Parts: sequence; C-alpha cells; structure tokens
Amino acid sequence: MFVSQKIFAGMVVWTFLSVFLAIYSEMSAMVALILIGLLVAHELTDGLLAKKAQVRLAIFIYPGLMLFALIVANKVLKILAETNP
Repeated sequence: MFVSQKIFAGMVVWTFLSVFLAIYSEMSAMVALILIGLLVAHELTDGLLAKKAQVRLAIFIYPGLMLFALIVANKVLKILAETNP
C-alpha cells in the first residue's frame, strides 16, 4: 500500500468520525474537524509525498480554509448583531 493510499484511508476515517461528531453539533464543527485533519495530514506527510500528491492535498485545503473563514465571519457578524441593539 502506497503512502498516499494510507493518507487517503486515514482521511476517510477522519471524515466519517467528523461527520459522526457533527451530528450532535453544528455543521461548522464538521468543517473545522475536516480542515484540521487535512492540515495535520499535510504537515505529517510533507517529506513523504511526491510534489504532485502534495499539490492534490493542497487543492482540498484551500477551499476548506475559505469555507472556514466564511463560517468564522458569519459567527462574528451574529455576535456583533446580538450585542449591538
């Protein structure tokens, strides 16, 4: 089994775990957990993967970061709307 296949299998397990945990909380928790898993996988495999595989992993990280930024901005706006009558 190649390293990239092991990483894929680990991310699948992490995603299912994140979905299971997010059932009892908000969708933003699932996005945050999946993003954390992607970032950890990227850092742990930095020297092990070929450059092409690292680029493929980064393709998933950047949209996740943008989605996370949107979720955080939405939460901040909700808090500001509640505190400012």
